[in-house]
Amino acid sequence: MKIPQWLLVLAVCFLAPFFIACITGQPEGAPPISDTFQLPPFSPPPLILLTNDDGIDAAGLRAVLVELEKLGDVLVVAPSRNLSGASQSLKLDEPVKVKVVAREPPRSPMYSVDGPPATCVLLAVEHLAKGRRIDLAVSGINKGENLGLDIPCSGTVGAARMAADLGIPAIALSLAYGSKELRPAAEASARLAAEALKQGMS
Repeated sequence: MKIPQWLLVLAVCFLAPFFIACITGQPEGAPPISDTFQLPPFSPPPLILLTNDDGIDAAGLRAVLVELEKLGDVLVVAPSRNLSGASQSLKLDEPVKVKVVAREPPRSPMYSVDGPPATCVLLAVEHLAKGRRIDLAVSGINKGENLGLDIPCSGTVGAARMAADLGIPAIALSLAYGSKELRPAAEASARLAAEALKQGMS
């Protein structure tokens, strides 16, 4: 039986924060996650859309970007500022401004959008991917857990839901408040993304 895509998105939204929180709490003396697994190579490289609701400069987005670039090509399209709580809203009342964001080294294209996360996803699919099919959408890593009643309000989840509505497998990621180490969470996120890509590209 084929599992509905929207159900997979909700399942990941519930499970990913818990999974990542467990990773950040490794036993003392445990080897780094990067030493315990290898990300699989994909050929041809997939295109991964990365967005969030904390804004283009958020530490969580920058941390997971580094790890996702090991899996394939990454297109970053994120709000220009923090738009937490935007859910799946769209900016319809005025033109949307898009700016290219410089990054060193300049590997993945990055765009800043003055609109909510769902608008970022729509722009990426319709314009910024330049006709290329997006294989996976990753939203996060959100600062603070998205659980329970937070889920329908979350812009992080809203972006994943928009991607799923457009037929793109999607993952929403969040990390509990108080977690100081982003790298283990980013590595765990990449492992989850790798599994999603294997399922979607097999």
